[in-house]
Amino acid sequence: MPEAYSKGATSLYGNSTAGDIRGKGSKSNLWIPTRDLAVYSEGMWVSTKAQYGLRALVEIGLRAPAAVPLQVVADAQGISQHYLEQIAAQLRRSGFIRSVRGAKGGYKLGRPVEKIYALEVVEALEGSLAPVTCVDDPESCWQTGSCSTETLWKKVDFAMRGVLSGTSLKDLVEERRVIESRKLVQLELTVNRSPSTANSL
Repeated sequence: MPEAYSKGATSLYGNSTAGDIRGKGSKSNLWIPTRDLAVYSEGMWVSTKAQYGLRALVEIGLRAPAAVPLQVVADAQGISQHYLEQIAAQLRRSGFIRSVRGAKGGYKLGRPVEKIYALEVVEALEGSLAPVTCVDDPESCWQTGSCSTETLWKKVDFAMRGVLSGTSLKDLVEERRVIESRKLVQLELTVNRSPSTANSL
């Protein structure tokens, strides 16, 4: 399990009107299609990069041990392939996935699902998740040590990291299977519903 705290770059903030994600304090020059910016909001701690990255890993983990083409992941999750390619490159550099060449090529997980944790994935894609800068960099604020909200933000940061560090990719894959099972049961109930029952609704 990864450490509850770790240093990183400044958190990314979305911009719903621009064509990139160079938000407040961000060092990123990654361009994102307009369709992917719709889910952004000012001050968001976790951008679509981390959200889509985790969803892509779940999709690949769900189909393990087979290699999964990126287009399959993009279609299944409703993510633009262009944006997903950039995220996949970061996931590969961080060792979460590896590429497989050939006719049945695609991506496989770089580690077992139980050894990949949400916190390390999010931090690899985002950098720091601190809700305010002073949590990671006390010297950035002249009120550090005398601010009445400092403890609050540290608690928020600790709680968020605790949830993410306690959630493995295995947990997320299993949750996805539960969701798919529920959908299948609901579909079967709908298909098997008698005409008389349907007319009475």
